[in-house]
Amino acid sequence: MFFLYVYFMVYQIKTEQLLHASIDEVWEFASSPYNLKKITPRYMDFSIISEDLPNKIYPGMLISYMVAPIMKIKMLWVAEITQIVEKKF
Repeated sequence: MFFLYVYFMVYQIKTEQLLHASIDEVWEFASSPYNLKKITPRYMDFSIISEDLPNKIYPGMLISYMVAPIMKIKMLWVAEITQIVEKKF
């Protein structure tokens, strides 16, 4: 009997960056799903395909988008907002 196991590696990158803005300004920017495009590199050809998204994220929110991270091959990605602590994460 032969079993094929496929393991997917999950990677996490943690960084810090100093911003010359108030926490209120940063949270206002970070809590809008429409700003994802602004922080995604242009070469990834990012576009949100979810319709009628609210201006603020909330736990359980799903955001569907197309992105071409490798060799301009378009992929559908779905992000779920699982947790929010206002002005923290």
